[in-house]
Amino acid sequence: MKQKRGKVRGTVGALAGLAAAYAAGNFLTADLVAKKYSGKSAFDIGAGNPGMASIGSELGSGPAVITLFGDAFKTAAAQWLMIALSSPALPREDAAMLAGTAVTLGHCFPATHNFRGGKGVATMTTAQMIAWPAWGIPSALIGLGSVIATQYLCIGGVAIPAVFLLGALLTKKSPLFVLCAFVNLAVAAYAHGPAIAGIPSGETPKTDVLRAFEGVADKVSVAVSQATDGVISDVTENVLHEFVLSSVPSLQHELNARLASLGDSLDHAFSQLTR
Repeated sequence: MKQKRGKVRGTVGALAGLAAAYAAGNFLTADLVAKKYSGKSAFDIGAGNPGMASIGSELGSGPAVITLFGDAFKTAAAQWLMIALSSPALPREDAAMLAGTAVTLGHCFPATHNFRGGKGVATMTTAQMIAWPAWGIPSALIGLGSVIATQYLCIGGVAIPAVFLLGALLTKKSPLFVLCAFVNLAVAAYAHGPAIAGIPSGETPKTDVLRAFEGVADKVSVAVSQATDGVISDVTENVLHEFVLSSVPSLQHELNARLASLGDSLDHAFSQLTR
């Protein structure tokens, strides 16, 4: 009876977690970042896509990184909440996968924005890496490699869930897990399909990911350098300040004493010569 009650409670918790995950997906980090840095909605700048790539191309690497971390955080938070609420009705990786898919659906089809949202690459990738790190991380790396090789973000956007679904099928994951992986791939194909179709005609622009990474690395390097210089300056200033306050007065006192002694010696020598 106790075990049955636990499963019922877990099932109710899973439904609540599912709703919370979809709601979290509706929070579009890119829109908040765009309003902060440009005063406009993410839907009104660039291609109108509220995602990291669009923010990066229009506002720079700094806002893009903030967008990425915001989308990853909302996904991870929703997954951890689902794991806590759905136990013992759902295994951990099924709970994490279900929540991650719900966040991606909320991000791509947000009810708060007339079901028009981003493409879900960050949410989907984060969800897969947390739900099944052993395959989620390699899937993300393969997707990144495909973007570097082709310079098309859309290729990576579809490659990541495709490789992940293949792994889920080969290792015979649970039906719920495989269903979520399939939904992720379907959402990715829907989101990136037009861009992929535009590759042969040249309508889809290329993106030099390595150069973008170099830009982020340069900014981090400058920030660290400035922070380090500030620390060094503060330390130098403090050392000099302490030297002036403590060492200089004592040196001045000693110098005065020596000058007085030298004056006495000269007076004595002069008196001897004048006798």
